[in-house]
Amino acid sequence: MGKFIVEAVATGVLVVVLFVVWALDPRTGIKSGSAAEEETSNAFKHQIIYGSEQQQGSSKPQGAKLLKLAITIYSSDTYGQSYDDMATLLRKMGAGFDHAEEVTESDLASAERLSRYDVLFLTCRASSSKAAFPEIAKALQAFVMRGGVIYSSDLRCEIIRKAFPEFVDKATVGAGLHIASNGFIRSDIVDDGLKQYLGKDKIDLKFKYEGWETASFLKKDGTSFVEGEYIPERHKDRVDKENYARPGSFLFQFKPYNRGGLVIFTSFHNSEQTSGDIQKVLKYLVFKSMTAKAESEFKEEMEKAGISASTGNLISTSSDSKPVVKTITNDSTGKLVFGLNFPSGSGTLKLAVKNPKGETVHAKHNSTFRIVVPDAPPGEWTLTITRVEGEAPAFQIITGKEKK
Repeated sequence: MGKFIVEAVATGVLVVVLFVVWALDPRTGIKSGSAAEEETSNAFKHQIIYGSEQQQGSSKPQGAKLLKLAITIYSSDTYGQSYDDMATLLRKMGAGFDHAEEVTESDLASAERLSRYDVLFLTCRASSSKAAFPEIAKALQAFVMRGGVIYSSDLRCEIIRKAFPEFVDKATVGAGLHIASNGFIRSDIVDDGLKQYLGKDKIDLKFKYEGWETASFLKKDGTSFVEGEYIPERHKDRVDKENYARPGSFLFQFKPYNRGGLVIFTSFHNSEQTSGDIQKVLKYLVFKSMTAKAESEFKEEMEKAGISASTGNLISTSSDSKPVVKTITNDSTGKLVFGLNFPSGSGTLKLAVKNPKGETVHAKHNSTFRIVVPDAPPGEWTLTITRVEGEAPAFQIITGKEKK
């Protein structure tokens, strides 16, 4: 059971990194031949927006490109211990995740080289030389500042701390030992959104080797998803080392710049996690990191338009296509915005919006879109989201209301 639960956090965190850049990039529209569709055009006045394209009636959005993914080259150390094989995990996640380009250690020091990508998978690897750290740190800063997402693991924590020192919790810096002899740590899910998504509050994480890095970042500046107890490596030779166990975060996310991208860090090797629950967690994190940029851009756009925006936690559609229903109460006449945020290529979702009179408009698409109602009357509005085709993707409901 422990092993099964662990593989879901590695594919969940992953699909969640790829989502934050995917959903927010207007290029990730529908593929050629698939159609965004407005089924009821005259029920009440409204506008449909696909990415950055503003269209009405039965207009269709333009085609789009996939996110550009980069991944550091997989290798093993001089002792034969393998590092985090994220490339294999990405391929298992299917279309949309299997096209990552390999980048070398020297590429990491080039801001120009990294600027070609949207997501960088900075997988675990010990640094043979720290001479290049200053240049790598600058390149990573520039990458995140322009909106890129870094998905890092284990020993890469050192260069992440170098690039973003103001987010480091010095009291927690250091390597850890797993407590259980089988290498698993029973961990607590401390993020409410992840708890809701998984339907549980605990998960087993596998740590194959000793000396892994804890998520040594300030909690006030980010989000800790999974926490548990571990023994600092400096106490490994003590007979009573269990008495030195301390709490720590094993999965953490922070946003260094207000208008930039994200940094996600996992203490564990993602490729070692083999359970279904862990894969769901990894997918959740990839989706969440992908939605973060879109969420930020959406709120900024709405603020400029005089609209107060809000977003909810990620929601998973049912595999049997059972609809998700949400009710929103509007207390005065004004502009309302209803939308869905989810990655291109993972399936097609339909959004039905019903006004207080019982009139309904529908739209469906295979990536992020929203419906704008310019003169929405007060009363109860009902949103119904249904999976139309493809896998059951996670999605985020985005809403906005005109400020008075």
